[in-house]
Amino acid sequence: MRSRLTRELKWFAAAFIVPMLLLIGTELMISRSKLPRWRRVVTLEDTCAYGSCFILPAFLWIVVLGLRNLRNEWQRYKEERRTTHR
Repeated sequence: MRSRLTRELKWFAAAFIVPMLLLIGTELMISRSKLPRWRRVVTLEDTCAYGSCFILPAFLWIVVLGLRNLRNEWQRYKEERRTTHR
């Protein structure tokens, strides 16, 4: 149970947290704002327009989760088919 939770957290970090942090960091470096950088980081004001830093990684997470589920179901189907046809 613990290893499964650890594996899921790794996938979540790879498909959601890391892209979100990359988008926020890129946005902070590229965009111009009159607010001090610390305030932009804390409040995400003038950063991540319309929540794109959260919406895009969430969409990526859903796609990755769906692809993993499809792969798992396909492997189960192949295993079931192999054992049935023996």
